[in-house]
Amino acid sequence: MRYIFAAVILVAAIISTGFYEPVTVTGKVTDENGSPLAGVSVFEKGKKNGTATDAAGGFSIKVSNSKATLIFSYVGYESKQTKLNGQTSLTVSLKPGEAKLEEVVVIGYGTRIKKDMAGSVTVMDQKAINSNAPYSNREMEDVYNTEDYDGITENRFRKVNDEPLSTFSIDVDGASYSNVRRMINYGQLPPAGAVRAEEFINYFKYKYPQPTGNDPFSINTEMSVCPWNKQHKLVMIGLQGKQ
Repeated sequence: MRYIFAAVILVAAIISTGFYEPVTVTGKVTDENGSPLAGVSVFEKGKKNGTATDAAGGFSIKVSNSKATLIFSYVGYESKQTKLNGQTSLTVSLKPGEAKLEEVVVIGYGTRIKKDMAGSVTVMDQKAINSNAPYSNREMEDVYNTEDYDGITENRFRKVNDEPLSTFSIDVDGASYSNVRRMINYGQLPPAGAVRAEEFINYFKYKYPQPTGNDPFSINTEMSVCPWNKQHKLVMIGLQGKQ
């Protein structure tokens, strides 16, 4: 009987220990209509670890244990807390908030001057972010909710004869599409800086072929006559990285 009792205690200890080991949680965040939300802040309640959803609304975060609580926060939407209770895969739906987007102002990394600004503004500088002091939930939302749009400066026309070398960055950001869709669905006119054509294009999957051999990516091009100037041509270059 003594051995059975000891075995029960050992099993209980193993089970309880399992609940408090770090785990990786994956999932997806959508709006009420099931459309994915990109750039949603996801962080563990009471901790400093956090991440953000990708263009497809997916996320992956390592939390302290399987009983942790995740907080989902997005400008223009109501924040939501979800307790894991042993789950490692989640699908979370966020509801639009009552406040208008233009009424919400967040300053994330460093001090920034805003003119004609009314209401409350939370400022956290880089030193505070890098410190080991624990943040409150409100402060964590301010760290990750840094929705702000700089003005877009159009590149001047460059003659190929003068500058034959052209470079471009491999960037697959697609948040602009989700943000603009969110604002329109919420009855708001998106600011000009939020509309980024390249992120609209990168939001969708094009099923480009996988690279072959040792090539890290495949190159796929399409060329067409420029609609607003028939003397010019437009070239779209699509890259597909190795999965």
